[in-house]
Amino acid sequence: MKYFYIFLFSFSLYSLAAQQTITGTVLDASTNEPLLYVNIGIPLKNIGTVSDQTGNFTLKIKEENLRDTLRFSYLGYETQDIPISELSAPGMTITLAPKNFNIKEIVVSSTKMQTKVVGNKLTGKFVSAGLGGNFLGHEVGTLIKIKKRPTLIKNFRVHINRNPYGKIKFRLNIYSVKGENPDVSVLKENIIVEFEKKSGFLEVDLTPYHVMVEDDFIIALEWIENYGEDSILFSAGFFRSPVKERSTSHGRWNTVRPIAIGFHAEIGW
Repeated sequence: MKYFYIFLFSFSLYSLAAQQTITGTVLDASTNEPLLYVNIGIPLKNIGTVSDQTGNFTLKIKEENLRDTLRFSYLGYETQDIPISELSAPGMTITLAPKNFNIKEIVVSSTKMQTKVVGNKLTGKFVSAGLGGNFLGHEVGTLIKIKKRPTLIKNFRVHINRNPYGKIKFRLNIYSVKGENPDVSVLKENIIVEFEKKSGFLEVDLTPYHVMVEDDFIIALEWIENYGEDSILFSAGFFRSPVKERSTSHGRWNTVRPIAIGFHAEIGW
């Protein structure tokens, strides 16, 4: 039996021209504690990375982008945009200030909640799609339609066909939708999930996070640690809700058709 593997990469090719390497550490402005997995990148340029578990990061910038601005964002903190020209000194410290959330409270009035599984319920190994491969901040997601009603997202599920590593970590992201692409996060805190089997279901219980949405949303997994050149393979298929993908932090979102990745969720209303 033949198997099909689709690798969902938007490659950002670097020329041999002069480059500048930016290094630094991202800290909490109020505690001076390191912030891990901060998204760092040039908006829409597919040049970016993620800070490591000690808040450190390294990013190579092409000469043509040295006049651009580098964005630092982390859920629960104020985003900072800093001109790359101000980041030339090696090992600089960037501090992000905590912010207060002003998220509208949504109440589900039904006394008996109805539930439904939505998304791409794909679990086979015949078609697989990949995530990772040394691209920190690489992210893939699926559009979930809910017919504009207050909805509780109860869990997330996907079948992993191949994990060539041991224990791996992802960040689970949930976005509102603008046009057909992810817009802003609807989460109040980072959701880091782990998986350590060679294959099987990755299931995330979202009820402790009280994730409520009022309209269609996009649920995504983000590659946040560098394990090697190989990729994680998810169950996939064709001609369902298409893949939303970007190659790195703050990169440009792309729609990948006709491939569909097996992301699905249980919702209640």
